[in-house]
Amino acid sequence: MKHAASSDLGAVARNAFRNVPFYRALYARHGLSQADFDGPVPFERLPIVTPQEFILREESRCAENASPYRVTSSSGTAGKPKTLFRTAGDTRRSTDIMVRLFSLAGLGRGD
Repeated sequence: MKHAASSDLGAVARNAFRNVPFYRALYARHGLSQADFDGPVPFERLPIVTPQEFILREESRCAENASPYRVTSSSGTAGKPKTLFRTAGDTRRSTDIMVRLFSLAGLGRGD
């Protein structure tokens, strides 16, 4: 993995451990502690989240240091819909990405 990508993913994993009860509990169940996130993140030890676990622990997936700006959900095509808590920053980044993708496809204002 490239250093910049690894560093960015490490920051995401550290933030999740420190601020999101869902991930703190998940990592703890897999033997990870704060000390594991003080240096390079042990990606090979991070657990994969199952859809069932994601649905069952919905209320604990909101970061303690963030205010939800928008609550959305998946369509539930492959099972029960999954609720997503989004901050204003998340929404802004998603919008920016969609604008770039539309632009790459040749679309612009008025299309």
